[in-house]
Amino acid sequence: MTVEQFIADLDELVQAVCERVGGKQVVFGHSWGSALGVLDAARFAEKVSAYVGSGQLAKSAARWVST
Repeated sequence: MTVEQFIADLDELVQAVCERVGGKQVVFGHSWGSALGVLDAARFAEKVSAYVGSGQLAKSAARWVST
């Protein structure tokens, strides 16, 4: 799996929750999930009202951000 596939899978999950309960959602990520969560929230801000990270991999995540 690639980082892009992980983010696509997370976005599918967020979209499903948006459709089920309505509105924007809060994304929480821990450790590796914190890297995916912040990237997902940045790319799909229209679906995410807030991002919460714990045990973040911020330094590692920065290299995956497309410029």
